[in-house]
Amino acid sequence: MVIVENRSNAPVVLELTHDVVCSRTGACTCETVYNPAEPKPVPKRKHHTIRILPGSCARSVPTAAKLLPQVIDGIHAGVLAVRDAPAQVEELR
Repeated sequence: MVIVENRSNAPVVLELTHDVVCSRTGACTCETVYNPAEPKPVPKRKHHTIRILPGSCARSVPTAAKLLPQVIDGIHAGVLAVRDAPAQVEELR
């Protein structure tokens, strides 16, 4: 998992596309939706999105999100920063 930080003055919406994120993680986070107006409803994927407000971070983002063109462009433009999330440590009792 990674942490994505929004360093811009505007909200950023990351679309975790199936071809990039779900195929690499092996677990699909897409929502399947049906259009009831169609005579024979066909399932369509609605990609999972993450909204990051200005100056804030999104935690627990799949590592494969670093491969999204939007994230790569944001890093090069200085709008986004990505770093590895610290490993979760279980509490001993």
